[in-house]
Amino acid sequence: MFYVGLFTIVLIPALMLLFGWLLAAPGNTVGKPNHLFGYRTKASMRSQQTWEFANRYCGRLWMKWSIPILAVSLAVFFLLDASETAITVIPLGQLIPMFITIWLTEQAIKQEFDQNGSRRS
Repeated sequence: MFYVGLFTIVLIPALMLLFGWLLAAPGNTVGKPNHLFGYRTKASMRSQQTWEFANRYCGRLWMKWSIPILAVSLAVFFLLDASETAITVIPLGQLIPMFITIWLTEQAIKQEFDQNGSRRS
């Protein structure tokens, strides 16, 4: 049970780091707006510019936040003696920063682009 719990705690931050790198790393292309891969919201899919901006912005946030989320999660996991409660509550808590990154990315899109997906002057 300990290793299953540990895997569960590490999974979300590890995926954030991986997908953050895939979205934001220099040289990686996010392609054209699509419904399969990437940061997919109405605002991000308005234009190629909004798509690239949103994916890179969110990817950077995920890479930046994944390690602190992992550190806090592991500390709580061990403080709660790897209990079933910890295995359930920690992943739910890890979703909060993920939703915050969505909100921050949407705010950045609104600040950087108009309603048509063109960069503001």
